[in-house]
Amino acid sequence: MSYQQNLQNKFYDYDSASTEIVVVAIDEKSLKPDALGPLTQWPRMNYAKAVDILNAHDAAVIGIDITFPDYSIAGPEDDKAFADTLIEYGNVVLASRYFFDSGERGYEWPNETILEGDSTLGWINIQLDADGFVRSLPLFYQSEKGVIDAFSLALARTYLRAEPSDYRVIDGYFDYSDEISIPAWTKKDKTSGDEVHFM
Repeated sequence: MSYQQNLQNKFYDYDSASTEIVVVAIDEKSLKPDALGPLTQWPRMNYAKAVDILNAHDAAVIGIDITFPDYSIAGPEDDKAFADTLIEYGNVVLASRYFFDSGERGYEWPNETILEGDSTLGWINIQLDADGFVRSLPLFYQSEKGVIDAFSLALARTYLRAEPSDYRVIDGYFDYSDEISIPAWTKKDKTSGDEVHFM
């Protein structure tokens, strides 16, 4: 990495996290066999209870950055209970991701039962710089389910109740909503919604 690029990166490395954002993390202790066990074996009711608790403490919006592509090992009613909780509150954003396998584009979504919870979806794809830091991310991406925001933007959109305005990057700006424009840049000089753009 050149000195100039390294210096430029430093301008992006600042701490600006909002004090209104709380991260509820799944730590290593929780994943031990004598605790809750492997993440893939957790009942979906665990997540439903977490959503209940967070909403009881007035969470405005909740993001769960797990894609849930497989059905619960606890049975279909477990996924159904989680979906019912998502419907009850309507303030949960779930993760999805896109990938390329042998040149073919693929997607990973929550399973069909959880999708019935009608939660907003957000991409969890990120872009690593050469030094291993994340300083940019795809703003949105066209998919078989329509255009979907980055996970962080999906959370902000749910919080702000900001409806999409125009899924294009024009003259260095992305019109996130009628009231909000975000400075952005794109690796490709195109403005169609099926291109990957970065902020």
